[in-house]
Amino acid sequence: MNELLTIYSDDFPMLKQEMPEYVGELPNQEMTELVQAMKRTMIAHGGVGLAANQCGIEKRVFIMGVGEPGDENIVALINPKIIGNSGLGEKFNEGCLSSPGLFIPIKRPSTIAIEYTDELGEIQQRKITGLTSRIFQHELDHLNGIRMQDKVSQLVLAMAIKKRKKLIRQFNLKAA
Repeated sequence: MNELLTIYSDDFPMLKQEMPEYVGELPNQEMTELVQAMKRTMIAHGGVGLAANQCGIEKRVFIMGVGEPGDENIVALINPKIIGNSGLGEKFNEGCLSSPGLFIPIKRPSTIAIEYTDELGEIQQRKITGLTSRIFQHELDHLNGIRMQDKVSQLVLAMAIKKRKKLIRQFNLKAA
């Protein structure tokens, strides 16, 4: 099966719900197939991360790219959590496959310590920084029912939506 999963928009109800802990034995064929489908979908849409609930799947798992683009650099994180952070926050414009064209400045710690279970059922702990840290935090927010829009004021969100509309108009004019 090489089909792509559907990526739901930011108003999809599951994106506002916390995903339950995954309790199945690993490795297993169901998780392997899900992760492969998520990888194909993320790559096809030009993303750097994708949470299962963005695809309507109620599992506490996301995938994310690390290092250079390419399938071998995409990891699956099951039951991920942050176990420590630098406390120092940096603002950076984030985008989301569930909100195409919307970029919102979000402040996040630049360095975090994480724990997750990999596809083989092994618990991993790592310290991550920079863009990798930001992607992890964004995808973890999805699993916790938090959208990037929920992290900013209504004014900041309204300005980002206005910018998106302007970009869409400019793109439509160039495409015509």
